Amino acid sequence: MLHVPPSRKRRSILPVISRSSVWVRAPKSGIIHPHKKLGDRVREGEIIGFVVDPFSEAGEIPVKTEKNGIIIGKNNLPLVNEGDAFFHIACFEKIEFVESQLEEFMDMGQSPWNLYEARKSEQDLEKT
Repeated sequence: MLHVPPSRKRRSILPVISRSSVWVRAPKSGIIHPHKKLGDRVREGEIIGFVVDPFSEAGEIPVKTEKNGIIIGKNNLPLVNEGDAFFHIACFEKIEFVESQLEEFMDMGQSPWNLYEARKSEQDLEKT
């Protein structure tokens, strides 16, 4: 007989839906230096990173957001061409609520990747 560990009671986190999103793109080709990470809240006009062209004397070119939101996607490659996607930002009407839900979720010791794997495992168990 298999021993089934007692299940931990999960706190309920309300799902939120983004009705729109924007991609922030590299203004020039070069090496990207992101200053934000996944899940960070950003405000319109905020600098979220820099692009440096090592063959130019232009220096660091700031990359700014166009809208308020939460970063849901990020380019992890260090080299970009002009126009390449840099960050994906989800826009919400009630950003404060979304931010509080995200903080609560992260405080539970979960990351979005762990949640995906946990749900996938649960679905696999239900199939058997």
